[in-house]
Amino acid sequence: MHILAKYLEDNKIKHADFADKVGISTKHLSQIVNYKTGVSFTLAGTIREATGGVVTADMLLDECANKATA
Repeated sequence: MHILAKYLEDNKIKHADFADKVGISTKHLSQIVNYKTGVSFTLAGTIREATGGVVTADMLLDECANKATA
């Protein structure tokens, strides 16, 4: 499971609510958590801020890189 999907599930946060909070569409968020697209450095930082540092930019970027090489 994607680290961000786990965070959202554990905290009972709806994808639409989180997408609004970080300024992306629900579709874009879905693509991220389903490994269809990665995240930019800027978006990774925004997600880090929105999760209070629980999901860090490094975690997001590493997860995307690891999935791409798997």
